[in-house]
Amino acid sequence: MAAGRAVVASEVGGVPEALAAGGGVTAPPGDAAALAAQIERLVSDPTLARSMGLDGRRAVLARFGVERLVEETLALYQELGRQVRDGALSERGRTRTDSSRS
Repeated sequence: MAAGRAVVASEVGGVPEALAAGGGVTAPPGDAAALAAQIERLVSDPTLARSMGLDGRRAVLARFGVERLVEETLALYQELGRQVRDGALSERGRTRTDSSRS
């Protein structure tokens, strides 16, 4: 999906959820005919395949892109900073109740 190519996969594990936002098509597990039909569908319709590929890439970047990673890391550090400032977390990373046990 990250490569911007449409995915054809079996409906196992988390695959249906991964493709829920677009990016490809699925077939029932063990159903070779259905899988082949999905492949044929995308091969015969390059516009659809391209569109699904782009949708999949957007979905991957939204969930796993560098920008999201940076935003979430920054939010974590800001929260930890607030906890230290408010006294809920010592500067050594222990909560007040943890440090009282030492």
